[in-house]
Amino acid sequence: MRYFLIRRQSIRSFFCVSLLASLVAILVAIETPASASSRKGSSGSFTFSGEISAKLKVPAVLSPGDEPGCQISPSQGGTDVIVWDNVKITQYGKKKSISLVDLQLQVSKFGHTYSMKEGSDNSALGAVFLSTNEPYQWTSTSGTIATHTGGKSGSVTGVLSAGISHPGTVSVKGSWAGCTKSD
Repeated sequence: MRYFLIRRQSIRSFFCVSLLASLVAILVAIETPASASSRKGSSGSFTFSGEISAKLKVPAVLSPGDEPGCQISPSQGGTDVIVWDNVKITQYGKKKSISLVDLQLQVSKFGHTYSMKEGSDNSALGAVFLSTNEPYQWTSTSGTIATHTGGKSGSVTGVLSAGISHPGTVSVKGSWAGCTKSD
């Protein structure tokens, strides 16, 4: 009789532990998709060469908070914005730290591939703008830019120039993913 009593308590304990483990697994499964997507953030990388050289990974999230490193601009149709904080670049052959690098990838309409070469009316259907907290800015003069529908991802290969502001060009090649609409 005692054997059956111990056996019944063991089965009951096993059942309770199994039920508790199942509940924990269900709660984790319910929480995982939302948590994983917000933690995953943006991805991709860009290689710059020329007047500025650096290989920068698209930040998964921006600090403070959990904002993705790549955002779809709410005020400009067809623009993805990627921001890097505190990066090391080489400019004119000298390494330096830059506290802010801003890359804007602009297309006439998401979901297409465009040339970044200006037409006779001095406009292009695709463009890239690179700026830093230094007094330097570059604008695309040639190359191609492609985005997926909705602007969540894309790729670019091109040459940027500062025009007459300062000499030299910057080549850019990269891809990005995980952009989300900012508020």
